[in-house]
Amino acid sequence: MRHIISVFKYFFVAVFLVLGIPYLIPPVYNFTEPQPFKGNLFYNPYAGIDSNKWLKSNFHEHSNAWSGMTSGKESTVEDIKKTYKELNYDIIGISDYMLVNPESDAMVYEYSLSLSKSHYLVFGDSCVKWFYIPFIQNVNQKQFMINYLKSDRNYIAVAHPSMVNAFSFGDIKYLTNYDLIEIIRHERIMLDYFDTVLSNGHKVFLLAGDDGHNIKKPTEVGEGFTLINSPSKSQSDLMKSLKAGKSIGVKHTGKDESLSSKTALLKTLPVITAFDVDSSGYIKIKLNRKAPVIYFVGQGGIVKKEVLNSDTASYKFSETDTYIRTVAVCEGYTYYLNPVFRYEKNTEIIQPSVNSARTLIIRVTGALSVFTAIFLLIYSGRKKE
Repeated sequence: MRHIISVFKYFFVAVFLVLGIPYLIPPVYNFTEPQPFKGNLFYNPYAGIDSNKWLKSNFHEHSNAWSGMTSGKESTVEDIKKTYKELNYDIIGISDYMLVNPESDAMVYEYSLSLSKSHYLVFGDSCVKWFYIPFIQNVNQKQFMINYLKSDRNYIAVAHPSMVNAFSFGDIKYLTNYDLIEIIRHERIMLDYFDTVLSNGHKVFLLAGDDGHNIKKPTEVGEGFTLINSPSKSQSDLMKSLKAGKSIGVKHTGKDESLSSKTALLKTLPVITAFDVDSSGYIKIKLNRKAPVIYFVGQGGIVKKEVLNSDTASYKFSETDTYIRTVAVCEGYTYYLNPVFRYEKNTEIIQPSVNSARTLIIRVTGALSVFTAIFLLIYSGRKKE
């Protein structure tokens, strides 16, 4: 019996170390107070778009990877490809958990080792990174994970930020060094996160997708996707267009959830034929047909202007506007555009620095706590023996 108890003690010690030590590695950061966009120049993400080059894309989809042990076991790669081809998608991305799927049209995987749903889509890496912080993460630990995943050759997207409150608005206000944020996940629309990011001056663009886990459920297929204005389907061109903001998040709003209905709608999607911004901040958007509503949203997610039943709409930046994003409500689908925002020449993006003193204190305190707990666990009851 003593031997069994001893084995269990060492087992729990090992588990404690595996789960606890990762929390000692991330540093404490000095986050500067973010500032809204400013300047007399205006960034137009849709400058020079070709209206014939819009590609319908879903980068967030799960298959029956890992022998069906993860969520997605109902979806074979063959069924995913077949279904999205029937829906006339141009790019079918498969973002399995911790696995780069060779059948995916884009090199992407979902980093998903945090049980708190602080997940990321990693674009462009052929190998998966495995360091993890298993449970709840504070803003320092989330920033560390973004920096850990980020490289010069990849792009990082914050995935489904509202799920299980994985990212608070306080987190999103300060986090940096990522490229995209997911605003649509089949049933969820997360524009409040997007507006928080933009209102605090972070140059981050949108991503929309199904994040489907069961290809047989119509409510998880064709509900959200990203239109990308790209010269080709190559990984390089797609990523450059996403990085530049030449993309539109699209949400299905039709009442009929059947795939046949969505297929018919997708064949007649509205097309944004022009999006111009002049040097004074005058925005003009043109579609190939009338939209019931086109509206413009600014700082804090406030609607600044609405235009009804028109194929064109315009808005002029006021002196207090920091960014303006456009929304076009069309029959069956709503288009969410990336923002036009103010900027200055040679603006430097300030990354948070490491607070060495606080980092040392937390690491020493944490290490002492871990080893004290281990000591008490191993040696408890020895006097009785």
